[in-house]
Amino acid sequence: MDHGPKHPGLHVIEGEQEATNFGGLSLVTTIARKLGIPKIINKTVSIFQQHRPYTESNHVLSLCYSIFLGGSAIEDVSILQGSEPVKKILGATRLPDPTTCGDFLGRFKAESLGHLALAVDEIQAVAWKKGFKKKGHLACIDVDSHVHAVYGNQREGADLSYKGTFGFHPLIVTLEQTGELSLVNRPGNATSAEGVEIELERHVPRVKEHFRTVVVRGDSAFFSGEVMATCEDLGAKFTFSTPCNESMINLAEGISDSHWRPFKSSNRPKSKTGTKRRKGKNLRRETLRKRGKRGIKRTHEWVAETEYSRGDEEEPLRLIVRKVELEEHPKQEKGKRLKPIGIRYEYQFIVTNLSTKYTPKAVVDLHYRRCNQENIIEQITSGALAMRYPAREFRANSAYLQCARLAQNLKCWVALLLLPPEVIHWEWKRFRLHFVYLAARVTRHARQVTVTLIGELRFGDWIMNAFTA
Repeated sequence: MDHGPKHPGLHVIEGEQEATNFGGLSLVTTIARKLGIPKIINKTVSIFQQHRPYTESNHVLSLCYSIFLGGSAIEDVSILQGSEPVKKILGATRLPDPTTCGDFLGRFKAESLGHLALAVDEIQAVAWKKGFKKKGHLACIDVDSHVHAVYGNQREGADLSYKGTFGFHPLIVTLEQTGELSLVNRPGNATSAEGVEIELERHVPRVKEHFRTVVVRGDSAFFSGEVMATCEDLGAKFTFSTPCNESMINLAEGISDSHWRPFKSSNRPKSKTGTKRRKGKNLRRETLRKRGKRGIKRTHEWVAETEYSRGDEEEPLRLIVRKVELEEHPKQEKGKRLKPIGIRYEYQFIVTNLSTKYTPKAVVDLHYRRCNQENIIEQITSGALAMRYPAREFRANSAYLQCARLAQNLKCWVALLLLPPEVIHWEWKRFRLHFVYLAARVTRHARQVTVTLIGELRFGDWIMNAFTA
């Protein structure tokens, strides 16, 4: 039915439609059914006494798919609700209204919130069983926190963080191999390591089922005796940065010169074989000198090892020390090449219980690979838009965060199970453009729904192979 437009050139067409720009959603819903996500959620999570007409999985997956498609608020569920082709892809005649989804989030209590997290854990176990065919050698679990500011004044649980911002302080635990694991909502005044022992007790045994060695990595905020003891009790290895205080610096300066070994990181990008690096002026350094800034240049690095004593009754740990020599350069004058005005040293410390099979250089390289977690956190916040905190209640926002966690994990599972390994590390924007935002015609014949992709696709072969798999 075509209503006469009030504005020239604007036509609003109602009724049965076949085309959608979310053709890639069919790939996601297919793998969701293969993993049994609706059944697991309905079995584990109990919110309603009667299902009229929606179940718990209907609400959770509506929010999850909305986030997966780029929705940033509960209201964006209406995009799915108003699209007939999308409802055909989802196998639904109707979808929950945004106000109904908001009411669903508000019904969560502490117990049901824990059940939803356990449901995602169970789905994870099914995905890992299919994705990790053989037991791997090494898996790294990275722990970090993220201070997220909110600007409203009615968010329950929002508080002043250690950065002075008003908001929340969620705990983020990720698996290096896939980029997914767990999100835990916390008030803004929570410490960085609060609750990390509980998360490790949940996830380390599950990861150990698929990998021989599990290494927990974290920065100096997670360096504590309780966290290290939890790792040892669970049979996991760990590498934690330690604070660079005066006593640690004195310890590093007391190491004999004969114990230092030259260090060059293996994590830095290398040039392709047979090509030369482009040589030219260092524009950053020249700009600093022209503006009267003192340039700092890293010239040499060394690494050494000593013991870190935990007490009389416990065995000492390995302390890996990284020493960096920095040159300070004065303001550059035209036509003159000035010598550096000073040299200073910086130290970085890593405490680990890894065996001596890992050399100090290998420990440093392994530990600082955790820096990639910052990219994952950035994608969780700006790509999946997980930390929008759309509700007023703390538990409702925590439940929304679990739906966002499921959306983030779905992206990782699609890449792990159906696509080439490189897709695991793609950012959300690129992933959506090539595998989700696809023009398609959706038709239903009898009980079968057919999705026909329209136009040329850069990764069409990958998509076809994914459906075949």
